[in-house]
Amino acid sequence: MSKIRETALGQSFINIIEANQIYVDKTKQISSLVRPNRRVFLSRPRRFGKSTILDTIATLFEKGVEPYFKDTWIYDNWNEKTYPVLRLNFLNFSVSSIEQFEFDFVDRINYSSRNFF
Repeated sequence: MSKIRETALGQSFINIIEANQIYVDKTKQISSLVRPNRRVFLSRPRRFGKSTILDTIATLFEKGVEPYFKDTWIYDNWNEKTYPVLRLNFLNFSVSSIEQFEFDFVDRINYSSRNFF
């Protein structure tokens, strides 16, 4: 299994579970967020867990419920198959040039797509 690194400011869901840290189960709320054709805007103050919740959602889609979601609400309530997940961290993208931003974005998409197939 590849090591999942920490998210931009928060920890990855897998690291939290593997380190046996305290995890407040928000999977019931996650289930309602990821319904098909639903658009969601996450707006919370800095350091309030946006990156960690997005990483939790990505883990759910990428890995499924085994083994990381045992003892959570979603464990018995998730029927989706797994999918490749594209993770983009815009912190490393250029903010001074739209051309460089576009290059960075396309480069990251190309790099990630090679890993999916």
